[in-house]
Amino acid sequence: MKKILITALSLLSLAACAPSQVVQTPQFEMLEAGLLKLNPPGLNGGAAEAVIRIQMQGRNPNPFGLRLEEIRFDLLLEGAKIAAGVAPGFELKASGVPTRFPVDVEVPLDLNTLKTLSRIVTGQPTSYQMLGGFRVDAGVLGKPNFGPYTLAQGTFKSLSLASTPPSFAFRPDLTRLTVGLGGAALDLGFEVKNPTPVGFRLVAPLGLVVGGQTVAKAEAGGTVRARETGVISTRFAIDPLAAARILVGGKFDFQISGAPTLEVPGIQSFAFPVSALFGGTAQR
Repeated sequence: MKKILITALSLLSLAACAPSQVVQTPQFEMLEAGLLKLNPPGLNGGAAEAVIRIQMQGRNPNPFGLRLEEIRFDLLLEGAKIAAGVAPGFELKASGVPTRFPVDVEVPLDLNTLKTLSRIVTGQPTSYQMLGGFRVDAGVLGKPNFGPYTLAQGTFKSLSLASTPPSFAFRPDLTRLTVGLGGAALDLGFEVKNPTPVGFRLVAPLGLVVGGQTVAKAEAGGTVRARETGVISTRFAIDPLAAARILVGGKFDFQISGAPTLEVPGIQSFAFPVSALFGGTAQR
């Protein structure tokens, strides 16, 4: 009992004198970094936002666990500061056992940051640095602060948005075929799935193809936010001659062809070649 008391008093004495000298400095390294989400100004259906996620790994060289209370940092892209933030706390395991954790950085959007983020969106290598410091809770050894210094640095190597097209899916529940003296009208509903971290406006001249021939054309458009699925509708007006030819038994199978363009406001537009986007069946 006396030995335990003496040890505790010794630790308290050390903490009171120089806790930052008693606690060895944790080390951090970057594992990967990437754009988590970018919805630029000009998209409907939500606020503009940009978030960069940096996956980091920490090692605590001390023989006891530490709680990292916070990391305060500045994020630089291509040498220019674009954001500042505070990462939440977490536990660092003892004796150098690695601890992985993500740091999400919210980037304020303006003309300058959009210009820099456009490098990532278009697949250009983009250097970054995370500069800052941190505080740990070492129990009786106190709460020493470390830094400031470079916490992480590296280069973004992301794919261009142009290399990851959206996918299209027919929505029969949102599709209706009406027939009258003036021909037929196909009100078409479909989904656009955006697998990328970048929101866009879709502009798509579409063709309604039946039996290998285009019988009507229409323009479709809408907004699809980052990593979300948007629902878009458009109307094809089919002239009487074409309607009479294809409406056998009150229904017909069709394909939708198109050359969609993805417009990322303030950054760039990405066009895709003409292709068959999806197919379905129209029924009266």
